[in-house]
Amino acid sequence: GYKKVEAMRYLIFMFCLMYISNQASGQSQYQLTIKVTGIKQLKGKVGVCLITDPKEFLSNCSDYTEVPVNAQQITLKKEGVKPGMYVVTIYHDANSNGELDTNILGIPKERYGFSNNPGSRFGPPGFKKCLFEIRSDTIITIRAR
Repeated sequence: GYKKVEAMRYLIFMFCLMYISNQASGQSQYQLTIKVTGIKQLKGKVGVCLITDPKEFLSNCSDYTEVPVNAQQITLKKEGVKPGMYVVTIYHDANSNGELDTNILGIPKERYGFSNNPGSRFGPPGFKKCLFEIRSDTIITIRAR
């Protein structure tokens, strides 16, 4: 009987380990779908930044993707996104020069947007206003303005 009990304990232990590692790996990555609406000109591309670090907000981001504009609404799917808090910023690079064009006062001449679509009268919204959480496959819509 002793060997059977040990074998049974071992099997239960291994089953628990497999279950835990399956749960951990199964929940570690999701799909983020970003829908961009409000595109006025059907030319150029939309630049999309997926940000976790506040230092990357409104500057160069490490997770940048460009999507060609061929409709007034575009959709970008990002696979393998880990759970956590994120901000997404977008801009419509209508003339494909690789930057958000601004006037003399620094006001954007090209359309842009932020996750949560926060309102802002003077300047861009703060990082915290744009934060959202990913805990499962997530779909967000950002209105270019």
